[in-house]
Amino acid sequence: FESLRADALNPKNMPNLTREAEGCIAPKRHYSTGNTSTIGAWGFVHGLNSYYFQATREVGMSPLSLGVLGKLGYRRKVWFTEDLRKWDKTFDRLFKSGTDALHMATSTTKAGREIALVDAFTKELKADKESSPRLDYLVLYATHYQYFYPDKFARHQPTTALGYSLNSGFADDDRKHKEKIHNRYLNAVEFADHQLGQIFAALRVSGRLKDTIVVIAGDHGEEFWEH
Repeated sequence: FESLRADALNPKNMPNLTREAEGCIAPKRHYSTGNTSTIGAWGFVHGLNSYYFQATREVGMSPLSLGVLGKLGYRRKVWFTEDLRKWDKTFDRLFKSGTDALHMATSTTKAGREIALVDAFTKELKADKESSPRLDYLVLYATHYQYFYPDKFARHQPTTALGYSLNSGFADDDRKHKEKIHNRYLNAVEFADHQLGQIFAALRVSGRLKDTIVVIAGDHGEEFWEH
């Protein structure tokens, strides 16, 4: 998940994830390799401290985890709604040599792309009859600022309008809109949780869930003037 706060895991805002997390490993301490999407994704696949970020970029180091999974026969695929190459060439630097395919969802709206992404993934699961193992790396982007969702998820009100432009770093000028901005984030969280529910349902229907390790994580959190 993009920009997912740890406290979003609760029955009100993420009922699907909360239900799935029962009886699973749910750490109470949370760490991130950085406060940007690029470094967050880098940390997921490299498993290194962020002090090594620049060094691995300079030498073109491929993530060891993806290479090992490839040697073990895993089909490795990245699913995304935004162009990873625009994120500081993240796809080329992290995934190009360590994955077998990239699926880029398309739609006229950002929320539509999220829906298209999950639809494509669940359809592929249903059609996949091969017995070889697979690694699917999905990025749900709705919780990234500017926080987007279909109209039916506009449950927390009032909100800022889609397209509201924050000053860099949630500056003091925007503090007066704190409640509206936070409400928009919560709506996006609940939309993302709905999407996650679709993914778990597809895993169950396909019979794969019993043989699947599902890892849910945020690349970093999100701050609303708490500090």
